[in-house]
Amino acid sequence: MIRRAMTVIALLVVVGGGASSLPAQVRWGPQLSFGDNTDLGIGVRLDHPLPIFGNAPVHGAASFDWFFPDEPPGVNVTYLEFNYNAFYQFRADALTPYAGGGLVLGYASSGGNSSTDLGVNLGGGLKFRTGGRVTPFLEGRIELGAFEQFVVTGGVLF
Repeated sequence: MIRRAMTVIALLVVVGGGASSLPAQVRWGPQLSFGDNTDLGIGVRLDHPLPIFGNAPVHGAASFDWFFPDEPPGVNVTYLEFNYNAFYQFRADALTPYAGGGLVLGYASSGGNSSTDLGVNLGGGLKFRTGGRVTPFLEGRIELGAFEQFVVTGGVLF
């Protein structure tokens, strides 16, 4: 299941972004997330331009988060999330606001039972221009359909 989801995200990045122009423009980095249903999560993000939209400042963002839900002692819950979003980036000076949406694939497992669900994301955030190669970001998104929740994510892109 996880291998299949990672393959889908990788294909979306390559097909959606135009493989020939991507390598120098791809940004990646770690992120921390907090979901109102799944608590703290750690993950990684891959950010790249989407040239299929012409010269519009649209970027794709593929991410993976491993959440650690706060459960009673003795209950072992695993929650993993894969996201792929397209964000329109508005032009600004020190901050770059962005908004858009995409897909979320959630996987939950507890006590030998598991569930996988596909949903949609709606959200936006801010990228902070530092003048260097590191770009911090802060984002909020609503996930509908896959273990519905509100998630706040922050991290850095290299």
